[in-house]
Amino acid sequence: MKIQAASASQYQAHMDLVSKTYPEGIARAHNIPLETARELAKKHTVDDLPQGAKTPGNYFYVLLDGEQVLGHLWLKDFNATYLCLFDIYLYQACRGQGYGSQAMAWIKEKAKELNCPSVWLHVFGFNQDAIRFYQKNGYGITEVNMRLDL
Repeated sequence: MKIQAASASQYQAHMDLVSKTYPEGIARAHNIPLETARELAKKHTVDDLPQGAKTPGNYFYVLLDGEQVLGHLWLKDFNATYLCLFDIYLYQACRGQGYGSQAMAWIKEKAKELNCPSVWLHVFGFNQDAIRFYQKNGYGITEVNMRLDL
């Protein structure tokens, strides 16, 4: 697998995925209408990227096997305090083949290259597959949010 900077069209394909999947996750996790979740998602994505892929401190990559796009990465450097994995997306057909773990090892090396002492990420509590994947790759839980629906 090769990881390289995303082209403009690859960045747009990634943002199209984010604009669909992220609001769905917010709506499910917070038990709110999808339209409200779309507004919240926009604040954490489009609004935080005023220069798109060229917004300083943000890095967009594509995961490749030859010419085949396997998935996408979005990293954000918080002034060498920590590197945040904003999004990792592997296409369904590419999951379970070791590509995700390879990407996680690459992210660790990228953090070192950027002098970041740690890598942080957010995962929705309902996404148990992702939680297991991150834990398998050495990540520990740092916070837990809980809710009671009435």
